[in-house]
Amino acid sequence: MAIEKKKGLMLKKMIHESLIIDLNNAKDVHVLNKKFTTSAKGRHAVIGTCQSAPHKAGEKKEKWKCSIIGLENTGPLSAQRCMVSCPCQRFTFYFEVALTKKGASKIKYSNGDMPHVTNPNMLTGLCKHLVALSRDLIKAKL
Repeated sequence: MAIEKKKGLMLKKMIHESLIIDLNNAKDVHVLNKKFTTSAKGRHAVIGTCQSAPHKAGEKKEKWKCSIIGLENTGPLSAQRCMVSCPCQRFTFYFEVALTKKGASKIKYSNGDMPHVTNPNMLTGLCKHLVALSRDLIKAKL
């Protein structure tokens, strides 16, 4: 009898596995708003608009719509296995494929090819936008 592998990862685990640069850079990200909704499959979800502080003078502030979808529908999102997504380049080219292999994301922004150059060891983690949004959810116990 085959044991079914559960999809998704806990937010705290994904934060813990994130690279130190993303954890540090998340301090410069502002979560502008959070919209609580349900996914097409009826799962609890949050879509957050995050804005990064510009790194150089004259650089425009970019906004990113990140999503976190709970997979268990029991308790707060911060305490259940989740799937995550962000359209930023860091997430797209570094984490999306690795997280998809763990059932914690879907190929949405990348082409789905293995990240042989950007993430050859298939490390999982979150971009700075998802770190900021996840920390907000955990802090508020949402």
